[in-house]
Amino acid sequence: MPQAARGARDALLALLVGVALVAACSRGARTPVEGEVVMRHTVESGETLAEIAADYYGDPGRARAIARFNEIDEIDENSALPRGRVVGVPMTPEELELLHRREGARVPYNEGLDAVARGSFLDAAARFREALSLDPAFAEAHYNLGVTYQRMRAHDSAADALREAVKRRPQDADYRYALGSSYYHLGRYSDAERAFETALRFHPGHLEAQYSLALSLEKQGERARARRAWERYLTLDDSSEWAVQAREHLQSLE
Repeated sequence: MPQAARGARDALLALLVGVALVAACSRGARTPVEGEVVMRHTVESGETLAEIAADYYGDPGRARAIARFNEIDEIDENSALPRGRVVGVPMTPEELELLHRREGARVPYNEGLDAVARGSFLDAAARFREALSLDPAFAEAHYNLGVTYQRMRAHDSAADALREAVKRRPQDADYRYALGSSYYHLGRYSDAERAFETALRFHPGHLEAQYSLALSLEKQGERARARRAWERYLTLDDSSEWAVQAREHLQSLE
């Protein structure tokens, strides 16, 4: 169950490109509290509030705070905003400092992504660790470090990195699935089961998590629950090669 390296979006590679620091927020937004500064962000094509929150705060869960600040209630946090719309992003001095730190970490982080693309996993791991030395809260760097360790079959180290990623993005189903994958390869099937179930709670249609949950239940001898998990998988996917294998597992459990 290898993971795909997941890159951060490039919109914030240069901290102040297309962004202005302002003392007052855009029209329609609330007034900043004392000590806050507001970044004016011009929305790019297809960009969502969750993506903007991830870029500025390192946490897509802050999307609702940005929506409240700008009195945006007509758009879901994962739906694209109108291109060219200006959105105010309030930041404390501490958050602004973290943003600068994260920007510095982008250089080795992107070098790590390039190394992954070349198949140079040792180099990639070193670059991701460098990024984390600059910004220990960089969730994507923790995640991609974990995925890189998985490619190297170093699942103990992968689980350590992925636990850090999950700590920072607890509702990210991909992070939960990746952690469960390392637990599975370590033979920690009950831990894997919990990770996959949590991933499915946040993303009920996560095919990899559903498939892996069924495998984990089989490994634990939970035949009835495994059958239900395979049946659930086939409601989500009834035609792929994975679906063929799911049917084979079901037949073996009869």
